Amino acid sequence: KLTKLFMRKLLFSRLVRKIAQEFKPNLRFQASAIEAIQEVTKAFLISIFESIAFYLLLGAKLTLTNTNINAIHAK
Repeated sequence: KLTKLFMRKLLFSRLVRKIAQEFKPNLRFQASAIEAIQEVTKAFLISIFESIAFYLLLGAKLTLTNTNINAIHAK
């Protein structure tokens, strides 16, 4: 379990609920579901940034661009 969250729980909960409303109005979440979504989101973002850092080092690049991100995301 990840111990430190990257975003305050209340702010993240509002974001999840707002996005969910676009797909299904009046959708409800348990607090544990929001926490699980937040932990998975953090792990996913960390994984992306680790990959970006690796590929930037591999290519001896110092600047992150959309092209770099798109190339990494495609792999």
